[in-house]
Amino acid sequence: MATLEAYEVKKGRNKRERQRWRVIYRRPDHKQTTKSGFTTKRDAEQFVNTVEVAKNRGEYIDPGKSRVLVEDLAETWLKHKKATTKPSTFQTYESRWRIHVKNRWGHIAVSKVRASDVQTWVAELHAGKPGATPPLKPLSGSLIADCFTVLSGVLDLAEKDRSILTNPLRGRVQLPRRNEQPKIYLQHHEVRALADASTHPEIILTLAYTGLRWGELTGLRVKHIEHATRRIRVDTSITILRNGEVSETAPKTHERRVIVFPALLSEILAEQCARKHRDEFVFNSPNGGMLKPPSSQTGWFGMAVKRSGLPGLSPHDLRHTTASLAVSAGANVKALQRMLGHASAAMTLDRYADLFDEDLVTVADASMLRHKPRQHERGTNVAELLLKPGSRHE
Repeated sequence: MATLEAYEVKKGRNKRERQRWRVIYRRPDHKQTTKSGFTTKRDAEQFVNTVEVAKNRGEYIDPGKSRVLVEDLAETWLKHKKATTKPSTFQTYESRWRIHVKNRWGHIAVSKVRASDVQTWVAELHAGKPGATPPLKPLSGSLIADCFTVLSGVLDLAEKDRSILTNPLRGRVQLPRRNEQPKIYLQHHEVRALADASTHPEIILTLAYTGLRWGELTGLRVKHIEHATRRIRVDTSITILRNGEVSETAPKTHERRVIVFPALLSEILAEQCARKHRDEFVFNSPNGGMLKPPSSQTGWFGMAVKRSGLPGLSPHDLRHTTASLAVSAGANVKALQRMLGHASAAMTLDRYADLFDEDLVTVADASMLRHKPRQHERGTNVAELLLKPGSRHE
């Protein structure tokens, strides 16, 4: 049981005003601790009752831990993310913390973070502060979501450490919608026009007819291509970090997969692999080094877009073209998911729902029933569908 002790402080006109109460009690780990400063014995007794109820319910929070600052736990959270996420993902989190989160929340105790205050902060990030010095530009929905992920992640860690009872942000803060641009779907003749206008037509065609991400294309080695069966094994992705370091990891969502490429690419890929060792990269930069993402405006890809007269697009948009061509030719959702390396068919449906007609649900259900467990090992054979005669993209 807890013990109550009376003591006096210096301030006060009489003994009654100078009297304070101290509570000596044991935490759930049986270690003794104290809390002082109660002006009345009744207040001290109420505190004891609160502690005992919290201990019985398993909801006790050590007052000392509740005073830990957000920035102190953020260091631990970032170390964990560095060890468990891809370098590019960690770099994003570290940047969001350092630039946008730390100044606002770093000096705040984890127990003092309120959902209403965070909601106000989110609104300020979204609106910007034109009158500030220097002026703060509005942040995009995606960037704000990253900032919120960092702050909420730190509070999740505080909850696990029993510094707070529950994360006060979970399900209580509304974030602005991500500013997702309309997808651009090219037709076959537009893919050809873009390739003809480019100094690297082999890259344009490979991206448009395989659905590879840029990092997967960069990491593609000669040994990953089986020319006889027209298969590409996708099991690595390369990212060049902001500091210039090269990060080689598993593909996004860790979905290693096999892609069957159309005959159109056979000669192109064979030429790229000719006279190369099996561990060399299939595609290289013009100077022979590692392939780097082209500048969106002044790089070779941006210049090809301008010369072809097509609407502004990025190399990643060619994945959308892959999906569009396959769906228009009759590929089912499960096959498309395997080809693009999405974590689930639901993600594919969510990403490309606009490509499917009113029979979307029927197509999805049918594709799930036709799914064969070992399909990904043989490769997702939608290659010929991409170039199927009679397609609406032909």
